[in-house]
Parts: sequence; structure tokens; C-alpha cells
Amino acid sequence: MNLSPDEYGDMINKYSIEYYSKIDEQKQICVNGYEEYDKAQCKKIKDKISSIKNKFEEISQSIRDNINILSNNIDNTDKEIDIYNKKNDKLKKKLERAINSEAGAQGLLIDTVYLHNQQLFGNWILFLTMVFLCYYNRISSKQIIVVGGNIAGNVKETFSDMATKLGKK
Repeated sequence: MNLSPDEYGDMINKYSIEYYSKIDEQKQICVNGYEEYDKAQCKKIKDKISSIKNKFEEISQSIRDNINILSNNIDNTDKEIDIYNKKNDKLKKKLERAINSEAGAQGLLIDTVYLHNQQLFGNWILFLTMVFLCYYNRISSKQIIVVGGNIAGNVKETFSDMATKLGKK
């Protein structure tokens, strides 16, 4: 028999009621010794009680068998759970390494972007400085110096040339 716990409970209740009614009947008929019932009737009652006891024994054995089957299933399930837990531990370690690797990669990317921005900023400063120097050099080379109402020349001229011009006066 492979029944549910409720079905076993219903069967046990049914046989219990029948068992107790037969026990009561046996007490009244066989023990109290009514003359109108003969020994054959008592034997029928005893056989019925034995039959009910056998049914109880069958139910008990079926329950034990089901418990053993469930116990084996539980043991097998526990073994499977252990296998999955081991696999899960390995996967957790891989996941942790991947997360750490991702965090490291993000940090490396942020550092690279930061260094790139620093270099870009430095290049812009260098470019602007060079443009400023070129512009300043161009303007200063065209600058005319007026000394004492005379044009002395531009900045490109040397001071000795200017002194010579001033000295000629």
C-alpha cells in the first residue's frame, strides 16, 4: 500500500471502530456465556478480530515500508544537496573573483581616464603656452621703440644697434 498519511489515518480509524465493536460483541457473547449463541458464533467473532489485527499489521508494515522509502529518498536528497553545496561553493568563489576582477578593472579604467585627462590638460597648457609665446614673439618683433622722438627700431634689433643709432645723434 502506498497511501497518504490522511488515507492511513482514515483506514486506522475505520478498523479501530470495527475492532472495538467486535471486542464488545465478544465480551457480551462469548465471555458472558449467553446460551442462545453457540461456540461457532464466538469463533466467527474471534476470526473477525484476528482479521482486523492482520489488517492493522499490514497497515503498520506498509507505514514502515513507506518510512524506509522516504528515509532513503531523504538520504539521496541530502547527498544531492551536499553535491550542489560543493558546486555552489566553487561557483561562489568564481563569482567573488569575477566581482573583484570587475572592481579592479573599473579602478584601472578610472585611473587611466584620470591620467589621460591629466595628460590632455598638460598638452593644452603646453599648446596655449606655445601659442602665447609665438604671438608674443610676433608682436614684440614688430614693436617700435621711440626714443627721444626718434624711431630706434624694433625689439629684434640689438641694444648695441640702438645705442649706435642713438649715439650718432
